[in-house]
Amino acid sequence: MSERRVLSRALPNTLNCKEAYEPNGEIIRSKAQNYRLYDAGAYGNKLRTWTRLQDIEKSGFSGKVVMRYRGASGGAQYPRLGEQVSLAEAKAALHEWVKAGADIGSVGYNEAAPDHALVIQGEILLSTEHVSLFYSTKKATMRAALREANQIEGLRAVMLLRQSLFPSSLDDVQDLFARYPSAVIEFSAYEYPVGHLRGRNTVIWEVRNY
Repeated sequence: MSERRVLSRALPNTLNCKEAYEPNGEIIRSKAQNYRLYDAGAYGNKLRTWTRLQDIEKSGFSGKVVMRYRGASGGAQYPRLGEQVSLAEAKAALHEWVKAGADIGSVGYNEAAPDHALVIQGEILLSTEHVSLFYSTKKATMRAALREANQIEGLRAVMLLRQSLFPSSLDDVQDLFARYPSAVIEFSAYEYPVGHLRGRNTVIWEVRNY
C-alpha cells in the first residue's frame, strides 16, 4: 500500500484510492474465520470474549453479555441471539439452544457494547475509486440500526469517519485495510473509550470477504 494513507488525518482535499488500493491482500472467507481472528485480537481493539459461561463467572464480570453462534447455521433460529442478556438469561437461553440442536462448542459470548453511547456504526469498503461508508447514528443494535442506514462515498465518507473515530481508532482501520484491502470492515464507534486497548472508541466486529 502507498505511504499515502486514505483515512489519515493529513488527507488532502482530493481522494484517489487507486494510489492506496492493493488487490492482493489477505482474504477472510467465512464467519468462523472472522470469529477466530476477532477473539485472537487480530483486529486490534475489542470487547471481552468468552467461550463458556463458567469462564465469565470465573472472570468476575457481572455485566450483560451478547451470545453468538459460530456454527454453520449462524444461529438465527435461536432465541436471544445477538441480544444483551444477563448471565442468568444467558444460561436459560443456552439450555434452549442445546435443546434445539446447537453445538455447545460453537457458542460464544462477548461483553455487551454500550449502545446508548453510540456515535456511528456501519460498514466501510475501500475500492479503486473511493471510500464507501454504509452507516447509521441510531443508538441501537447493528442489525436494527442498519435497517435505516445512509450511504456516502469519497471525501464525505472520510470526513465523517475522521469526525467520529478517535485518531488511534482511525489508524487501526487504516492498518486493517493495508492487510485486507478488499474486505468490508464492520465497526461501531462510541462517545468514550471502549475495549481492551487504551485510547480507542471503536470496536471492529468483522473484516470479511464473504
